[in-house]
Amino acid sequence: MSFWEFYNLVYAESINKGWRIGQSLWNNLCLKKFSVFEKMKDSGLDPFYAQTVINTEFVKAVEFIKTHWDD
Repeated sequence: MSFWEFYNLVYAESINKGWRIGQSLWNNLCLKKFSVFEKMKDSGLDPFYAQTVINTEFVKAVEFIKTHWDD
């Protein structure tokens, strides 16, 4: 799965399941890229309560994930 496929999944599930975008990001990252999830958890970034994609914590989390996706 590429980063962009992951991002599209996050967005689709936030709509289909009625989740916050940050909740979808966090839950899917744990399932799809656990190694990156562990790194992000240790970084102090917490996008879970982000309601929109323009939330600062969400944007920072997406950049972090994108940077570490292929680690």
